[in-house]
Amino acid sequence: MLVRYFMFLLSFQLLLSSCSVFDPNYNKEKLPGKRQKVFISNNKEGTLGRKVALTKRCTSLQSLDKIKLLAQKKIDMFQTLGVTNKPLITKDKVIILTSKGRLLAYNLDLNKKLWNKSLSSSLTTVGKIVEEDDILYVTYGINKLIAVDSQSGKEIWTAKFDDVVKGRSIIYGDKIFLHSAHNEIYALKKSDGTIIWRHIDTDHVQSTVADFAPVVYDKNVIFQVANNEIIALDIEKGTVSKIFVINNQYGFNRGETHKHIPNHFFIENNIIYATSKDGKFLAIDYKTQEELWQQEINSSAKFLVYGKLIYVITDKDELAVLNKKTGQIEYLVDLNSCIKLKNNYHKWTKPVIYNKNSILITSYDGYLLKFDIHSGKLLASIGDMEFVTSSPAVAGDYIYVVSNNGHIYKYR
Repeated sequence: MLVRYFMFLLSFQLLLSSCSVFDPNYNKEKLPGKRQKVFISNNKEGTLGRKVALTKRCTSLQSLDKIKLLAQKKIDMFQTLGVTNKPLITKDKVIILTSKGRLLAYNLDLNKKLWNKSLSSSLTTVGKIVEEDDILYVTYGINKLIAVDSQSGKEIWTAKFDDVVKGRSIIYGDKIFLHSAHNEIYALKKSDGTIIWRHIDTDHVQSTVADFAPVVYDKNVIFQVANNEIIALDIEKGTVSKIFVINNQYGFNRGETHKHIPNHFFIENNIIYATSKDGKFLAIDYKTQEELWQQEINSSAKFLVYGKLIYVITDKDELAVLNKKTGQIEYLVDLNSCIKLKNNYHKWTKPVIYNKNSILITSYDGYLLKFDIHSGKLLASIGDMEFVTSSPAVAGDYIYVVSNNGHIYKYR
């Protein structure tokens, strides 16, 4: 019964996250700056085809090493109504953002609450925490960004916007950049939260992109919108530098919002890695806009780029590992073979690197799995949690996981 309650609660939160209390049709003025659109054609099959690789299955689950539970803390459910956000680990504390807009700080051993701060009096949706120089920058599902002293929990400043902000703040020099729910990009002064400029994308009123976080690269603020476009803005002025259209074979109308599987992208060494609407994983040269390779991968999840490989969870519940240079699939792991399904609700979180030689993945079913980073072999697991929807947080040898029923766990 308790599990059903939390599943209902999560569904309610996700419903709220897809809605906005702000009118998406309020009057918008287009900022100056000529748009230079660059189309990326998908008529190329890529430098290499799909590697013929058998999907690996986990065996001998009973003989696996167990991940050791070091500490567990139950948070007051009346204050939290569950925890859906990944915890932030600083040099001396664990910071938790609850689904009721409460910010909590514990010591690293989880045996002492250091402070707590209420950010909202009502049920909020997802948010994100970023820390720099002992200052926390927190979004929490409404139209505000708050800066908080990480040692005391006291508010430093609050910035207010015309739109909902849920994603991670990007700190770059003396500026902070945010992507809103209706595709607005804000540039703020890090010192006091003053808005420097705001870009309004009038062609995409409502964003359906799951991760509202821009990227700063090549003196541009780069963000993505729902119809497979990645837009680069000048970091100082907020004007459009270029637009990448990841897949134009359907003849998209830029005035239309396309509600399809969310896309995600990552930029490294002048290469854009991105998932597309039609089940492709692409590598695109940032400078020349040339498609370097493509691979058939259906995934609505965020992926991890690390070293020479790319780690992505497919829509078939596989861990797919791609060669970053060629797009070739190195191996696939059937994740459902690695667990005993408890609630028949087995979505998976974004992979996380642990100690440079292994991968950590949590399941909504409450499992924490550890894989060898090179071979994909399952090394260890634990399944004592319930309903986990956020990735684990790693601090040295220690692993922290929060569950939607208001618990935080420390493992090793």
